[in-house]
Amino acid sequence: MALLFNVAYTHDIFSRQRYGGISRYYCELSNSLEAQKLANTKIFPGIHRNSFLSSQKNVGICSLKLQGRLASACRLLEPASDVLNEYEIKKFRPNIIHQTYYNGRTKRGRKTPTILTVFDMIHETASNYFHDAKQTQDQKSISIENATHIICVSNYVKNDLQNIFNLPSERITVVHLGCHPAVSFKPKKIIMGKPYLLFVGPRGGYKNFSTALKAYSSSKRLMRELQLVLFGGGKLSLGEKEEIANLGIPEKDVTHVGDEDKVLHHLYRNATAFIWPSLHEGFGIPPIEAMSCGCPIISSNASCMPEVLSDAAEFFDPKSVESIAEKIESVVFSTTVRTTLIDKGYKRSGDLSWDKCARETYAVYVAATAQEASN
Repeated sequence: MALLFNVAYTHDIFSRQRYGGISRYYCELSNSLEAQKLANTKIFPGIHRNSFLSSQKNVGICSLKLQGRLASACRLLEPASDVLNEYEIKKFRPNIIHQTYYNGRTKRGRKTPTILTVFDMIHETASNYFHDAKQTQDQKSISIENATHIICVSNYVKNDLQNIFNLPSERITVVHLGCHPAVSFKPKKIIMGKPYLLFVGPRGGYKNFSTALKAYSSSKRLMRELQLVLFGGGKLSLGEKEEIANLGIPEKDVTHVGDEDKVLHHLYRNATAFIWPSLHEGFGIPPIEAMSCGCPIISSNASCMPEVLSDAAEFFDPKSVESIAEKIESVVFSTTVRTTLIDKGYKRSGDLSWDKCARETYAVYVAATAQEASN
């Protein structure tokens, strides 16, 4: 019989993200551990801004969501959330503390094993994209030093981590993230007009949306037969609108849609293809979700993406407008290629479930507990 742990998840990411892949990961991990009866889990969000927590049953009592303009104060109030965490976690008496993001304020001098998940090393390898790179680097360094064991979400991240911090391999375990089977949802028609290419998430910096825009606009056939749909990442900025106009893309052919998961699954199911031009990723949940919904993937060949997507995507050079345009055309204008990618995508996404992620994470918890007991 499996050893039933008490696992505590700290506040750190929930004050930073309203929505986002990292906070989603901890909610999914917690839920799957509970569903498989592997652990009693509790999330201790403190003073937060996160929307995923509204549907979570296993949230600590000291949970206060700030909304609207007040949400910007969450980061300033993180020291108060540290105090709330110390109080609540002590009462919970966990076997494992899973730190949800880098925290340079708190020295983890507890006897309880602490697990840290490292999602990417972009602040170290591409620091020019971040105004706060040095702060994140310092907080990450402290958190890594204090962790009993580290989970990396891909071998790509593990290699970067070892190269930068010179860590022994035995301190690190690779656990791929997961996705859920697609949710069935039939809203009123969201996207009118032409078939569409789908882009999900933030668009600035290393997400490389601008290069994808240039690729789209470089092809008269793509412009004539497809539109672009953008999900999440905030409304189009003035700069983005100007770029779209300067590239000769009609305003009506670029549509931004909000941030509800059920709407996203509908968009995945109905897209001609999903475009993922990112220059740097540690894992990348959106393409896996798109695969699970039967959406063909056209992806950057940079960083971890060949490892994560395997043979279930059409890959391009993310710095080449010509390469991106060529690969988009090769997928969207070929029924044979699209069908092959859809079939391979279903198989690959089936290999990456949250239940599998939870079981492998549980194994890390068991090993870390045994390691701490032997010290």
